[in-house]
Amino acid sequence: MRRTFIVLAILYLFIFDFDSKAQIVINEILASNTTTNLDGINKNFSDWIELYNNSEKEVTIGNWYLTDNKLKPTKWIIPFYISIPPKGYKLFWADKLNTSNHTNFNLNVNGEAIYLYNKDTILIDSMVYPIQDQDISFGRARGAKNQLVYFQEVTPMKENSLFYSKELELSSIPLFSHKAGFYENPLNIKLYTSSNDEEIYYTLDGSEPTRQSIQYTKSIEVSKNTVIRARTYSADKLPSKIHTQSYFIDESFSLPVISLTSNPKYFWDKNIGIYANGVNYKENSWESANYFQPWERPVHIEYFNSKSVIGFKINAGVRIHGRSSRNNAQKSLAIYTRSKYGSSVVPYKLYGDTSPDSIRTFLLRNGGNEWGMTMLLDGLVHTLVIDKIDIDAQLYQPSIVFLNGNYWGIHNIREKINKYYIRDKYQNDTADFDILETDGIAGKIIASNGSLDQYNSLVKFIEKNDLSITENYDSVKKLIDINEFVNYLITQVYITNRDWPNSNMKFWKERGKEGKWRWILYDTELSFKKTNEYFQFNMFEHMLAENSKQYPTMSWANFLIRKLLDNEEFKSEFIQRMAVYLHTVFDTDRVMCVLDSLKQNIEPEIKRNNMKWGGMRQKTAPYLITSATMEEWDANIKFVHTYIKARPSEIRENMMNYFHLKDTVNLKLEINDLNAGKISLMGYVLEESGFNGYIFTDIPVRLEAIPNEGYEFVKWKGGDNDSKCEISLNKNKKLIAIFKKVEDI
Repeated sequence: MRRTFIVLAILYLFIFDFDSKAQIVINEILASNTTTNLDGINKNFSDWIELYNNSEKEVTIGNWYLTDNKLKPTKWIIPFYISIPPKGYKLFWADKLNTSNHTNFNLNVNGEAIYLYNKDTILIDSMVYPIQDQDISFGRARGAKNQLVYFQEVTPMKENSLFYSKELELSSIPLFSHKAGFYENPLNIKLYTSSNDEEIYYTLDGSEPTRQSIQYTKSIEVSKNTVIRARTYSADKLPSKIHTQSYFIDESFSLPVISLTSNPKYFWDKNIGIYANGVNYKENSWESANYFQPWERPVHIEYFNSKSVIGFKINAGVRIHGRSSRNNAQKSLAIYTRSKYGSSVVPYKLYGDTSPDSIRTFLLRNGGNEWGMTMLLDGLVHTLVIDKIDIDAQLYQPSIVFLNGNYWGIHNIREKINKYYIRDKYQNDTADFDILETDGIAGKIIASNGSLDQYNSLVKFIEKNDLSITENYDSVKKLIDINEFVNYLITQVYITNRDWPNSNMKFWKERGKEGKWRWILYDTELSFKKTNEYFQFNMFEHMLAENSKQYPTMSWANFLIRKLLDNEEFKSEFIQRMAVYLHTVFDTDRVMCVLDSLKQNIEPEIKRNNMKWGGMRQKTAPYLITSATMEEWDANIKFVHTYIKARPSEIRENMMNYFHLKDTVNLKLEINDLNAGKISLMGYVLEESGFNGYIFTDIPVRLEAIPNEGYEFVKWKGGDNDSKCEISLNKNKKLIAIFKKVEDI
């Protein structure tokens, strides 16, 4: 099949007006650039197209066209000022940036056609190429320009290599004598090939092996944590894929381990390293550092579960992630699977049974702005609400990371919020989404995916229509998932997330009339703090502030929240659901239990993590000490305990003051037979159908008795006979849901 494609491609060149004497030709392309050559301006590995001037004079190609679609010959226009010197070259980056020498299209790694037209849209040259592979270029054989081949050496802006293959036939991948993983004692690793005509070259520093690397002649002694990268070369085939294996000697962990392997220069080089300060770095100027640039570098990933069994290994891309937390010594990393790296998904359930069926991106998070303190607060928030209430949140799994064999400490594996998060969560690959977020620095709401158009229409409607009027509120309910939004607001209030809503607020909507806006919980680590240095912090006042001297919340950030709370139905739902959640989702005993389980999970790894990174002094109360020692780490956990114990009564008091509520009363709900059914209270299905807690007086409470299969609801003992009812209380109340088997009725 592959040979047939190449033959057809060559025939196409002869048939479709190919002029062997053309001055300008498409000479070489690289459709899967992962490590070969960086774009000097954007500092990323992008695909490219190389043109060659075959004449003895300079040729101006400004206002000519490059395209990957024959039906759109003018798809991308070459800037007017570009020319190619005699016997010279010009490189165009196929990265969709659409500026200077950057085209508005990518190259398809699975094969396609490229066309070059002059300013009169006359075809000058074309190239049809078949499937491509990582860092192997394709183009015209030297001395035989009508012959298209794969090159063993990529030569951008140079004469094409004399060494090539007519087919995409790689040397056999080298084999290792031992599996990657954990060993108690030193090893001697042997490497093998399937042919005596092949030679193996390897590296031990994370760099990609080439013919200039160490040639394998004898077994490799491994007496400490080591990553071996090996590659096979032969005379008549293209180089093999790189085989990477990590070996850990005398190591033991209670968490999953992720081994990252990458060329050291991609992390530490002052010009291109994503972890480095860089040549332009200026102290106290965040964005001057390399680690604030949107650079992506290739990385090999090996994942070992908590039992040290390998789960998956893939090639991927890595970027530095976050905002202010990039300034920490240990940085957060974003991992991207892409077809050019060889895999479009992570072939593993990173978060256990709750994982989406496919994962295309994920984070290795340093704890964010809580780095060096407890390392688990953001994970705590999301663990509390996922699978308990309808809310979009991020799954959480702590791990230990090694970088080129070096211990790199605790990193929390988290879902990355982008269109792939939504597609994976809702198994929807076909829909387009608008994803918006608040940008506190820019002072506005921006679109990270899609556009602001539908949101702006919603805002204009609300600006012109009073939401206290039922008809107007009903119109908004068709555009906003009210149930999810209430859950989102309750969670933000309970945790006292003061880094919100000016920042860290994202919401999304499927484009079209049927989609509704939903909010995504993320970056919640600046939570669980009762006070700041100057005054008692009231989360309700913070969330709803407008031109406040004490609270920095901007009116554009909380506009929807304030307007929705003008509506009595929405306000009642928010108030009473909060009351219910304080005894269920955020019940003190439950929150304590989750916190303690997360603490126990990472506790065995804290000491070594602190030895690697030390502690960080937080200026925000109550965290006034570092976590450089286990005692300090324990003390910070105890601060969170104190917060959890006090939070329910604080919320009730703050709500009564802010919303001018009269009082609370006790509501008890029971069921006559636990096998017969369940009770839903304010939309929350009670576990074991029991409730004993405080709700606010004179505000409606929704109840529903839900029979199990084979049972029917009879009545509420002490109340109504309807399975669904709404009650307002001004004194303590006890209700029992009565069910009977169907055959008994």
